[in-house]
Amino acid sequence: MNYSHVIENIPDYQEFLTVAELDASSKELASCYPESVELFSIGTSRAGHPIYCLKIGNGPKHALMFACPHPNEPIGAMTVEYFSRVLAEHPEFTRETGYTWYLIKCVDPDGTKRNEGWFKGPFTLRNYAEHYYRPAMEEQVEWTFPIDYKNLHFHAPIPETQALMKLIDEVRPEFMYSLHNAGFGGVFWYISKNRPDIYRAFAGIPKKYGLPLSLGEPEMACCVPYAPAVYQMLSTEDMYDYYEKYVCKDPSALITHGASSDGYANRVGDTLTLVCELPYFYNAQVDDETPSKTVTKKAALLKNMKMAQECSAFLRSEMEKLSEYIPENNPYRTMIYNITAMMGQEAEARMNQVAQNPEFDRPAKQCEVFDNFAGNTFNWMTFTGLLPHMIAEEREKNGTLPKALEQAYEAGMKKLDELEKEIAAQVDYEVIPIRKLVAIQLECAFTALEHL
Repeated sequence: MNYSHVIENIPDYQEFLTVAELDASSKELASCYPESVELFSIGTSRAGHPIYCLKIGNGPKHALMFACPHPNEPIGAMTVEYFSRVLAEHPEFTRETGYTWYLIKCVDPDGTKRNEGWFKGPFTLRNYAEHYYRPAMEEQVEWTFPIDYKNLHFHAPIPETQALMKLIDEVRPEFMYSLHNAGFGGVFWYISKNRPDIYRAFAGIPKKYGLPLSLGEPEMACCVPYAPAVYQMLSTEDMYDYYEKYVCKDPSALITHGASSDGYANRVGDTLTLVCELPYFYNAQVDDETPSKTVTKKAALLKNMKMAQECSAFLRSEMEKLSEYIPENNPYRTMIYNITAMMGQEAEARMNQVAQNPEFDRPAKQCEVFDNFAGNTFNWMTFTGLLPHMIAEEREKNGTLPKALEQAYEAGMKKLDELEKEIAAQVDYEVIPIRKLVAIQLECAFTALEHL
């Protein structure tokens, strides 16, 4: 497949498109190329927004790409924005792929709208954190597919997930690309099958664009590595077994969500699912495997867990003061309680794992120090930002607010100040051009398709 010209022509995007802009672009594309592009709605969001899908090509195999499964992750939306136009404008390339393409620019429009405050910049850690929104696990498109595993039974897919399930049932894709991205760090991948021929080809792609691999801590401790920065697709079953081993005998009381899109697709058919996690911000330390002379892996992890406990306690304390002002079904409230509970169980599991495994006494690699210190501080900046973001949305709806809400807003902003200063004292960072991120995401897709 000759895709070099596709990569070379990616525009120099300076901002992320809003949901309205993505929808308008899809309608315009279908209008300009009615003979090759079909635009249809696979369903509606909980707020009633259509979830649009572009169907392009008529190859014998089916490929599904969907963006914004987590609404704070719009890199994939720009990837689909560009790639859909390539397929429409170059039917010879579309035929060469051998696929019928199903492309969704935004599978969670409601949540994505809540992130649009940072989509046009400035692209700083602070601006991102102040306008960050991500729903609780049981309200995420990616993690609300049905599952029955041991004592865990989840059968409450949200409307967006139901729409995606219906499409997967109809399409039965051979290739599925769930377009995620990380925040601060390096590039890493999840893949649903142990295909060394595919993922070995990934390793050199980020380096072409000057980006490091993420060689420090995995996203979750239960991740199974295939190769450096490449992991087996994360599953709810893996989470369950990890918590069962290190926290309690019945993790069904801890896990409030369902299975992933990959878990569902591979019950329906035989699908290769790929996730390429890309950062907005990076520091070269993320792939430095030099051993630290001062910090052990155990000490780095314990510092990580200590921050998780302190920040969780702060958020829970502030939320308790606001219980009479914020409805129980408020999505920010749900997420704050969800993330503090999840991080609490993760901290307990990690501490038990550290206590039971003497290999954590070795010197930490510099990339592990980065993830446990600066990377973890960034994560808690985003989670802390949910508090003032929630209150700012209330102010926008209602005008003046009760004193308790204004005080909580100030407390949240003060906590953000502290975390921002802490991360600034640890590392510098660079903002990655959107064009590079789209190029890496697309090139990984083309590489996987070549091997398939």
